[in-house]
Amino acid sequence: MNKKKLSIYVKSVNLFRKPLSGVTLTEILVVMILSGILFLFLFDGLNIINTYGQLTRGKLEGKIELLNGHHTLNLLLEKTDSIKKEGNDLLLFNSEMKITRILTDSNLLILYRDADHMDTLFTHLKSIKSHILSDNTQSVDSIYVSLLIGRDTLLLSYGLPPNNGFNLNNKPLDYDTEY
Repeated sequence: MNKKKLSIYVKSVNLFRKPLSGVTLTEILVVMILSGILFLFLFDGLNIINTYGQLTRGKLEGKIELLNGHHTLNLLLEKTDSIKKEGNDLLLFNSEMKITRILTDSNLLILYRDADHMDTLFTHLKSIKSHILSDNTQSVDSIYVSLLIGRDTLLLSYGLPPNNGFNLNNKPLDYDTEY
């Protein structure tokens, strides 16, 4: 039997050696200008995405700082037996030993433990008010903090734990009565 070899011939084309027909200097310049404009739009789009990412990250960091300050002040007041007002500052005591001092500075609420340890609890402070138990003492029962969040005002209220048994003007507090 006579066997024939079948072979398939494939013409290979090298794109780099193939001359491009009809390429003139003006066509090359137009392609270069269009690709430059395309890269400009690409980088501008990336810049917009980066700016949006930074804006979103800033908002999230602000919310995390707010929650962190709220949590810290809540934990401190759980450990506190009494609060005294001294000028614009609030002194927190536990078993007649001073735990810390809360300072207010223009738009910051600062937690002052000692000269080496100061923490900022809240930024963008609008006001801080305290409810004094009686006129002759500077004992504080509740703290109200107003914060500016964007165009809104957030009011946070803090108080001593109810198991302290405070007496208002030598009368026990009635927790069932609404004031």
